[in-house]
Amino acid sequence: MYKHLENIMIHPRNIQLTALISLYFCLNLLSGYAQTYEVEKVNFNSSKADFGAIRFENGIVFCSSRAEKKLNADIDTENFYTDMYVTKMDAKRSFSSPSLFSSELTELLNEGPATFTSDYKTVYYSANIIPDKPKKEGKNEIEEYKLGIFVAQFNNGKWEKIGGAHFNAQHGEYDVAHPILFGDTIIYFASNMEGGFGGIDIYYCKLENGAWSDPYNMGEPINTKGNDLFPFLSKSGDFYFSSDGQERSKEDVEIYCTRRNEFGEWNQPYALPYPMNTEFDDMHTQNIRMNNLDSLAATEMV
Repeated sequence: MYKHLENIMIHPRNIQLTALISLYFCLNLLSGYAQTYEVEKVNFNSSKADFGAIRFENGIVFCSSRAEKKLNADIDTENFYTDMYVTKMDAKRSFSSPSLFSSELTELLNEGPATFTSDYKTVYYSANIIPDKPKKEGKNEIEEYKLGIFVAQFNNGKWEKIGGAHFNAQHGEYDVAHPILFGDTIIYFASNMEGGFGGIDIYYCKLENGAWSDPYNMGEPINTKGNDLFPFLSKSGDFYFSSDGQERSKEDVEIYCTRRNEFGEWNQPYALPYPMNTEFDDMHTQNIRMNNLDSLAATEMV
């Protein structure tokens, strides 16, 4: 069981992910409640943390700490900050050696996970919010840099930063992370902002007249008294997320799925069966379709 789930959300400067995360593909998607599928470990994992896979053009963008990036002042020598990487898939479903996704979006702390508009020209991604005037740290003090969602657009062969989402914390009160777009008009994300059901809740905003609305809480039965995060809504209407607060979880992090009923309400979420959920913590589910591959990508913390 991963006992520091909050680290996935908060990313304080000297505390990083303390478990190896691997990416897997379900070669055959769930058909309703059918369990006829298999899991294959991808060939671009490293010995560090790899997670947050999402399709980008004819490839995958994901987060990794393989560069072993850290600050000179860091007291933690084993865990590192994350960058975004890209790998391409050929006709034989073989992935290329990963490379840094964008030097323009790579900074000193954490970047990713990310989500893209349908034309792949705009990216929304998680990153630490670095204050204009960092606090002075005492001997036993660790400064936390909260997470926010940032936007960049691809112009003239490079990514240009646009700025942060308006619902990011302005004064370090909370974190906003794990963005995922649906149809370019709804963005889902996770946050520990005040007023939620538990520690971390799932929210969404709608694109209205060219601007994002204020956040709406997804409510029950998706959000619980625990932590609910890594949302994803498939084109077929299946809503996937990870939780340690659902009835079956018992503090373990598992992947759940739900869909709306005939009245437009979310059904009670059900846990995906093995091998999507394992004895380890499982999270960040994405549906990736390309090169005749119809798959779910999931992250396992071991």
